[in-house]
Amino acid sequence: MDLLKNDNALNLAYPDWKIYTEDINALPQFIGEGAVVHNSYITQGTVVLGEVNNSVLGTNSFIDVGANVQDSVILTGAKIGAGAKITRCIIADNVEIGPGVVLGSADSDHIELIAKDVAEEEEIMKAFSIIAFEDSSVNIEGLGDFRPVPATAFMGRYRIIDFILSNMTNSGIDSVQVYCKEKPRNLIEHLGDGRHYNINSKRGKLRILFGERHSPHLSIIMILQTIS
Repeated sequence: MDLLKNDNALNLAYPDWKIYTEDINALPQFIGEGAVVHNSYITQGTVVLGEVNNSVLGTNSFIDVGANVQDSVILTGAKIGAGAKITRCIIADNVEIGPGVVLGSADSDHIELIAKDVAEEEEIMKAFSIIAFEDSSVNIEGLGDFRPVPATAFMGRYRIIDFILSNMTNSGIDSVQVYCKEKPRNLIEHLGDGRHYNINSKRGKLRILFGERHSPHLSIIMILQTIS
């Protein structure tokens, strides 16, 4: 977004130092008669029928009548429906936002990544998940000598904890804490920063906490709060 500032040192249109890339065959931009565009970067093939402020619109994107896009990046082929309001968001390639949908907030410190279609405005569920290791009777000889059971390989590709974290992210939960009581190294290396679980670092967070316990076993506690 810094490229939209007037004092930005990088000028993409500077004739004596061009920035080269593979171009896409597309029609020129089309700005409708009633459209409003201010301080925005609009690439070829884009159609703007609504209002766009301080934003970047990718190739062949579409902003419908009455839609309002503020401080956002709309990537290639994305479509914003009539009357939708997009604020401080990144809309991924070819994602379709339905009419009247409201995403993001001007008061938020975070930038929302929208990676799948949003057909209509839905009630937002905010969830915080805790994955903990508790005492149990689970004891497979040798299996837990060097790693906790949830870090054990499954089907030669996955780890047991992958199924739990995948359920979280597929349910829209992107704030997760994992409590590991012992032998955490293998689990830490596997979890990393959570990117491969689609836990977005701009919005959510994967945290790992440590302690001392024996006979590790996986249990889950979920606290859900509905936000109107």
